[in-house]
Amino acid sequence: MVAFLENAVIAVTPTHLSTPRATVNQRLAMPPRQRGITLIELIIAVGTLAVLLTFAIPGYRNHTARARISAMLAEISEGKAGAERLATHVSPWDYVSDPAAVGLNGPASLCTTIVVDIIASARTAHLYCGGARFDFVALDYNTAEAGWRCTTRSHAAVSRTDWAPEGCVPHIARRSP
Repeated sequence: MVAFLENAVIAVTPTHLSTPRATVNQRLAMPPRQRGITLIELIIAVGTLAVLLTFAIPGYRNHTARARISAMLAEISEGKAGAERLATHVSPWDYVSDPAAVGLNGPASLCTTIVVDIIASARTAHLYCGGARFDFVALDYNTAEAGWRCTTRSHAAVSRTDWAPEGCVPHIARRSP
């Protein structure tokens, strides 16, 4: 009867339990398949992106500010010859404020506000090009200094002054604390 029970137990035992114990432990110890990214990989990727953006954004802002201010300077510079002529020669007007008198056709693409102030008796000229968000380029002429002086400001530029075009003095707005 013992032999009969032994045979019955062997016959009833499922095959997956009859495998050696080491094989079962090896199957349980295998790591599960990866499905996606882990939290640490995501944190590293976001951190790397943040570091890259801290250097890229100020450079981009300075680049776009320089391009915009240079274009504004080119637009307002078209009136320099006419303004200088009116400021240095005797004219029938003592004061000129019309942009058309110096060759400017009014507001242009970047210069939404154009101001012309020429005082013939003082031999001075002031050309102003104002743009969006308080950007401006101002050109001042004085016969005593015998040349043009450029002042500019850009809202997008950071506190450095390398965004200003050659020969222009950047005006950096002070921010309240």
